[in-house]
Amino acid sequence: MIRCDEYLTLVPFQDEMAAELFAQVAHNRKYLERWLTWVTHTQTPADSLAFLQSDQQLSEDDGLFRGAVVRNER
Repeated sequence: MIRCDEYLTLVPFQDEMAAELFAQVAHNRKYLERWLTWVTHTQTPADSLAFLQSDQQLSEDDGLFRGAVVRNER
């Protein structure tokens, strides 16, 4: 976990984030498809889970931090 400031924290991807990731991708699909190639392949929550798990494995393999921004409670 990397705390950026009093409002934002970066956290490693977790399986529990799959449903929210899918909801956000579905809601913003037209816009995101222009910039992110994986969006086209994200058709179900299971696809989002597979993406997160794949990214988690990459982080373990290469040591690079990958994660999500979480708004801190005020």
